[in-house]
Amino acid sequence: MKIVHCIFSFDTGGAETMLCNIIEKQSEKNDVSLIVVNNIYNEALLNTLPPNVRVFLIKRRPKSKMPWSVFKLNWLLRKLHPDIVHIHSSLLPKIIFGMKDRLWFTIHALNVPMTYTHGLKGALAISDAVRDNVKDKCKCPVTVVPNGIPAERITEKQDYILSDGFRIVQVAGLRHNEKGQDLLIRAVALLKNKGQSDIVVDFIGAGQSETMLKSLADELNVSDRIRFLGLKDRDYIYSHLKDYDLMCHPARFEGFGLVVAEGIAAGLPVLVSAADGPFEIIERGKYGSYFELGNINDLAEKISRLRADYPTAVKQALRAKEYVRQNYSVDRMVEKYYKAYKSE
Repeated sequence: MKIVHCIFSFDTGGAETMLCNIIEKQSEKNDVSLIVVNNIYNEALLNTLPPNVRVFLIKRRPKSKMPWSVFKLNWLLRKLHPDIVHIHSSLLPKIIFGMKDRLWFTIHALNVPMTYTHGLKGALAISDAVRDNVKDKCKCPVTVVPNGIPAERITEKQDYILSDGFRIVQVAGLRHNEKGQDLLIRAVALLKNKGQSDIVVDFIGAGQSETMLKSLADELNVSDRIRFLGLKDRDYIYSHLKDYDLMCHPARFEGFGLVVAEGIAAGLPVLVSAADGPFEIIERGKYGSYFELGNINDLAEKISRLRADYPTAVKQALRAKEYVRQNYSVDRMVEKYYKAYKSE
């Protein structure tokens, strides 16, 4: 099968990470290519793709209305003559011509516009939350295919002894209005004021909220408890998740939450908002803890409770690890993609 994945930009993020996983697995048995339309791409991430995957960089300026980029995209698609064109942006059908009968669209987030989905072969939602969010707007059939993770690459936690404080990690872009880092900083400040002063949070990621979040930590007198580690590649993340005692993902909204599945696969207890994709991953409390969406007091209380009864949290985490490794594998995701591709 000849498959072409097409995306506007290929910077670091959950969608791009997931796409790398898909392409690597699909390329084992198929002819797979990747087209990146815009001139925004991460060379290091592209270099993780297998050598048999062809990568085409159109290098369009974002929001450019010059027709050359559209012409080149369609020329490439006709030259490659794929069986499947798998797109990863809702706007791509607007500029791809004559191929709607082979266009599949993965919906990677909540509140994605569905204007150009009429006539597509199908859409693939990464969670029930995403499907429910678009079901009245999408103009083609929608199938849920949860994201998969390469669990075999993630180092599992072995030592669950709390010997030097309580270490929390969040892996996400620093966009507090979406990912909720400010909630976690405020929760740490609340706990510090109550005498729990040895909680440390590492934020792995970068984004426009970094200055604001650092200022907030200073203002609340917890800058010595909050560390900003910047962007890290997946190999670093997969080998260092085991160093933490808890993964906390307090997102205000999240279509899936790939990092939550990765944290669970590493054997970490997790604490997420009671909403959207991450809440689905933990089976609404069966495989992880949750707090009321946006409630800083509840977030602080749940962190305190997890730390106070850490052995119970560990037992749940070990059950969750096996569940996630069985149900959120890349193999399983790709098989569901094949099933969708072959459906009528």
